[in-house]
Amino acid sequence: MKKLLALIFLSIVVFASAFKFDTQSVSNTSNETPKKELKIATFNVENLFDGQNNGNEYSDFKIGKSNWSNEKYLRKLDRLSSLLKELDADIIGLQEIENMQVLSNLAKKSGYKYYEFSKSKNSPFGVGVLSKIKIKNKEIYRVPNVKTRDILRVDFAVSGGEFSVFINHFPAAKNPLNERKAAARVLRNASKDVKNAILLGDFNTDFGSRSLLNEIINDGFIDLWSTISRVKRSSHIANRAIDHILLSESFFQNSYKKDSFKVFLSSKFYDRKNSISDHYPIYFTLNLSFDKGVQNIQTKSNLTQNSSEKSQLNSKANSTLNLSEIYGKSVTSPTLINSAVVTYKDKYGFSIAQSDGRGVYVFDRYSELGVGNMVDLVVYETDFYKNNFQISDFKITKIYDKVVDIAPYTLSQNKLAKARHGDVISSISGDVKDGKFSTKFGEVSIYGIKKKVQNGKNQTFKNAFVTVYKGQKEIVVR
Repeated sequence: MKKLLALIFLSIVVFASAFKFDTQSVSNTSNETPKKELKIATFNVENLFDGQNNGNEYSDFKIGKSNWSNEKYLRKLDRLSSLLKELDADIIGLQEIENMQVLSNLAKKSGYKYYEFSKSKNSPFGVGVLSKIKIKNKEIYRVPNVKTRDILRVDFAVSGGEFSVFINHFPAAKNPLNERKAAARVLRNASKDVKNAILLGDFNTDFGSRSLLNEIINDGFIDLWSTISRVKRSSHIANRAIDHILLSESFFQNSYKKDSFKVFLSSKFYDRKNSISDHYPIYFTLNLSFDKGVQNIQTKSNLTQNSSEKSQLNSKANSTLNLSEIYGKSVTSPTLINSAVVTYKDKYGFSIAQSDGRGVYVFDRYSELGVGNMVDLVVYETDFYKNNFQISDFKITKIYDKVVDIAPYTLSQNKLAKARHGDVISSISGDVKDGKFSTKFGEVSIYGIKKKVQNGKNQTFKNAFVTVYKGQKEIVVR
C-alpha cells in the first residue's frame, strides 16, 4: 500500500511539473507571496537626466546652459512614477536613465523594492530594471569597439521556474549599420543558450523582414509584435515598432498568457503638447497559476493562428507575380516580384515598376536604393496608408549590377487619367496656377518637394510621381 501511495504521489509531481515553463521548478527564494501572474514591461523614458552636471549630459540637459533644471527633473520623476504605478508591472526594463541614483529615486517613488543599473563609460545614460520580485543575479555585456549602451541581464526565480531578462538599448538608425549589427551579435551570443530568456528594450529597428533581430528570432525566439495586428504595432510617436519584447519559444508551451501583449498608451501621459516620452511602454503577462490558468495559456500553435510573420521571415516565396497582380490586394503569403525598377524615391520610401510602367509605392525610411536600381524582392505584407496602396514589408533578394534608364518603366502623359498612386509619368506639360496643373489630358494638383511650384504656362516636368492627397489626384515634382 505504501508503495502504491508513493507511486501516486510521484505521478502527481511529474504531471504538475509538465505545466511549468522550466521543468526544473525553482521555489521563490524570497519570502514574498507567490504570484499567479507576472506582468513584464519595457519603456524608454526619454532623457531622464537629474538636476546636476556630471559632464556626460547632452547639451540640452546641462544645468545653467540649457532650459533643463532640477525642478524639471523632479516634475518628470513625479510623472514617470505616476505612469509606472498605473502600468503596475512586476518587472520593467528602462532605457535612457542617467545614473543609479536617478533609478533609485524612481524606484522609491514608484514602489519598487529591487533595481539594477548599468552604464558604459562616458555614455550620457544607461539601462536599468525595476522589480517587485527579488533579483537573483545580474550580468553585464558590453559591445566591443562600439559607443553604445550596455546590455543588462537579470535573473529571477519564481514558483513557476527560472527566467532571465535582457534589457537593451541598441544604437540609433543614424549610426553605421555594422555597429548596430554588432550590438545584435552580442545579444545573440549572450542569449543563445539561456533557457526561458526575455529580450526587451529599445532596439531601434522596426519589426519585419529587415529587422536586426531576425537572426535572434531564428534561434528560437518570438517577437510579440507578431501576436497583434499591424495597425496596433507602434511603440513610438513616429508610429514605429522599434521597442520589442522577444520570448524564448519555451514560454509558449504553457506560460505566455494569451492576448496579453499590449501597448500602454494613456491620454493622461501622452498628448500633443506634453507627452511624457517619445516612446510608449509595451508589456505582456506570464501565467504562473498552473492549476487554474491552463485555459489562458497560449501555445505556439495558437500563436501562429494570429499571425504568419514568423513563417514569412523564414520561408521562400510561395508564388511569383507581377506588381499589377498584387496592386490593391492583401498579400497573405511571401510573393516574389522580379526585375522591378526604382522609378521614384523620397524620405519615406520609393516606387517600383515593371515593363508595363505601372508603379507600386514601397514604404521604407532607410532604403539605400537609388532611382534606376533594378531589384528582385519578396513581398510579405501590403496595406493602405491614407487610402493609398503600398508594400509595407518586404525583403530585397537581388540588386542588379547596372542602373537602368527608367523611361521604359514609366507612363506617358496621355495616361494621366488612369494613373494611380505609385505611378511615375516620364514627362508632362501644362499650365500651373495656384497649385493646380492643367494639361490637355486633365487637371490635377501639383506639389513641389523642394519648393512651391510657381505659376506659369507651358511648364514641363520630368518623372512626376502620382499620388492621391485628400481624395484628389496629385503629381509630385522636384
